[in-house]
Amino acid sequence: MAKACLYLFVLISIASIAQCQQVDDEEEQAVTMLPTDEIVVRLDQHLMLTCRINGPRVTRCLWEIDGAAPSNVLDMAIENRMHQSQRYGRCHIVMKVTQRDVGLWTCYMFTDDSPIPRNASTQVSLFHRTSSPSGLVTIIIVGLIILFSYVGGLALQKSCQFNNQKWKGVSKRATPTASTTLRSMQSQESSQCENSAYYDGDIEMSTSPNAAKHH
Repeated sequence: MAKACLYLFVLISIASIAQCQQVDDEEEQAVTMLPTDEIVVRLDQHLMLTCRINGPRVTRCLWEIDGAAPSNVLDMAIENRMHQSQRYGRCHIVMKVTQRDVGLWTCYMFTDDSPIPRNASTQVSLFHRTSSPSGLVTIIIVGLIILFSYVGGLALQKSCQFNNQKWKGVSKRATPTASTTLRSMQSQESSQCENSAYYDGDIEMSTSPNAAKHH
């Protein structure tokens, strides 16, 4: 009984080890799509997708976009290389992005160890610019500042023009007053000169008879 249990335990262990080895081999031979994350692109951008598998030699690759063959492919290539005693194969596809290239891309890799292809998929999305509420608020505030600055500048310009016109009017009114004052001063000086001459004549008339009597 003990030997039977030991024999059963050995068989279960061997099966477990074999299953783990098979899982590891499957993981090593799994196809990896590069980039691994979702890809966000812009229209007319050049995009290269790569699928890779470790171990077997890649003989053929097929690409699909949403279950259909791509129509806008610039280049396709297959590489089989050895790196540090490890062999791997890669498939590349290059395109110039259009609206038809947005969707779920799938790569099918055919290898020399199996007639059944292995595959991997990745999502390609189109970049969309979104306007956040904070951005709109900033644009509105800047617009209001520019508007108020423009209105304030116009008001200041009109105020300066009004003050200049007012100053010119005051200057024009002040100029005749100055000339009138000058003429008045000249008239006063002329009358003073006449009074002085008249006074001198009276003095001569009053002093002449006495002078005659004295002689």
